[in-house]
Amino acid sequence: MLPNGNVSMSVGLLDHVLIVYSSMEHVTWTIDRVKQDIVEKSLKDEAKKAKNTRSNHKGMVVVPYVKGLSEAFANILKSHGIATANRPHQTL
Repeated sequence: MLPNGNVSMSVGLLDHVLIVYSSMEHVTWTIDRVKQDIVEKSLKDEAKKAKNTRSNHKGMVVVPYVKGLSEAFANILKSHGIATANRPHQTL
């Protein structure tokens, strides 16, 4: 992919290279493979961006850890879309 991330421009450039080197069959195979890799990578990048958005959590809270209580409290908050992090009550 080009540094600016433009997939269609990358594929277009590969099409131009393919026309120039059309007499060599191994170049054709290589260009087709690179085009396929570019498209697959762009689809993976889009899926990764969609997955990394924090829209699935409304927020995050940090609560002190209390045995037996913290897990239940975290489950309740999780059902409402709030992430939790537990911290020890005392430091070592």
